[in-house]
This record gives sequence, structure tokens and C-alpha cells, in this order.
Amino acid sequence: MFSKTKTIVFVALVVLALTSLPPQGWAQAIDGNLTGTVADATGARVPGATVEAMNLSTGVKVSTMTGVDGLYRFNNLPVGVYEVTVTARGFTTSGLKNVPVELNKTSTANVTMQVQGVTQEIAVVEAAGILDYRGHGRDGLQAGPDVAEHLPA
Repeated sequence: MFSKTKTIVFVALVVLALTSLPPQGWAQAIDGNLTGTVADATGARVPGATVEAMNLSTGVKVSTMTGVDGLYRFNNLPVGVYEVTVTARGFTTSGLKNVPVELNKTSTANVTMQVQGVTQEIAVVEAAGILDYRGHGRDGLQAGPDVAEHLPA
């Protein structure tokens, strides 16, 4: 059986040993951060853009959105090489490949987006009727004298 003094000394030694360990021994960091801005070709920031970062070795994807200032940030990404893809309404999809995220560092990946081209679509709803001019003389359709009165000047 331990005496009270031996127990106190033992507890004191354990506490001393635990508090003297360096902080690095408590946990190992395995990640870094990625931040950047999303802007258009004129340099104006693009708020509300969706930013996706994909780890090229694992295929794991994470996403976030840019703030009103066009900034985005990914915290605690596993170390590796990433592909950053940005989508926003009115812009073509843009991105960067081979963006490194290093241990205990913040990498920066700024993306410039191009305005999406304007497309116009015309749909024909109804086709005109087919003209049948057979049997109306050698020159095709014939018009009466009242047609000439209604022609534009």
C-alpha cells in the first residue's frame, strides 16, 4: 500500500512530466489554407461566386462562396495539390490547376472570370402558308386594279 506522501510525489511527477512536453508532441498538423479573390476582366470583384477546390490525389471536393468583396477562403485543407473551379451567373466557368496547399501555410489563388457571351435565340412559331399560283396566268399571281391603290409610295 502506498503512503500518502508517495502518492502525492507520484502525482506531482506525472503532472510535471505532462506539462513539460513540447506542444508539438500533443498533435500533428496535416493541413493548410487556401484563399483568393474572384474578379472579372476589369478587376471588379465577383460576389456570390461558387468556388470548388478538388484535391487532385484524392478527388475530394470542398466548396464555398465568395463574399460581397469577392474573397473566398478554405481553412484546414489537407496538404496536397488542388484544382480550383469558379462558377458565377453571367460568367464562363474559370479555374486554376495545380494549386499547392502546404503544411501550416496559406496559399493564394486569385481567379479572373470572363463575361459569358450573349446569345439570342429566335424561334419560328408559325410558318406562312404555301402560295399556289398554278393556273393564274403566265406571270404568276394577278392582282386587280385595287391592289395598286394600296401599295406604299
